[in-house]
Amino acid sequence: YLILFQPHLQLKLTWELGRAQFVIFCFFLFLKAIYVFVCLHDDITHRLQLILNSTARAVSKTPKFSPITPVLKSLHWLKIEQRIQYKVISITYKTLQSNKPTYLNDLLHIQRNMNTRSSDIISLLRPPVCSRLKLTNRSFTHHAPVLWNSLPKQLLQPTPHQLCNQTGSILALSPTQFHAKLKTFLFTRSFPPP
Repeated sequence: YLILFQPHLQLKLTWELGRAQFVIFCFFLFLKAIYVFVCLHDDITHRLQLILNSTARAVSKTPKFSPITPVLKSLHWLKIEQRIQYKVISITYKTLQSNKPTYLNDLLHIQRNMNTRSSDIISLLRPPVCSRLKLTNRSFTHHAPVLWNSLPKQLLQPTPHQLCNQTGSILALSPTQFHAKLKTFLFTRSFPPP
């Protein structure tokens, strides 16, 4: 047994459980570090998905050659592509709500809708610069508006004007409500119902 001593806590873990927790911890730290690269190369995304699948197998003690989709679904884990989208949309939401950090807030521009049917949602303008470089299209400036504008209307509802001046937030949903609905939306995108 591996014994971890802390001033107020003593835990005994088996080596396997300790290694699995370490792998999961490192994996999620790695995901947080790569969220800047919105659209990773397909090869890297595939490799990360394989790591996630192996981690899910280790956590659920599933045999190596059994299907992984039901395991990921039962653990309520998003696939890698949706995890990255979740992180980018989450950062976009926080930036729009607080206008901070300023370096990201300067990259996002709210689209002023003149059409009355589409004025009941908050959408973002895409930058006018078009490039043939894939790296440009993978940047936060280009990809955040694409992801944001693809969200369902229920997530993009603005705050009524009276409340907007008091709270400073532009979206009607609280952070907890927004993130819960966002994860549900991306989960159904990862695992569409039959």
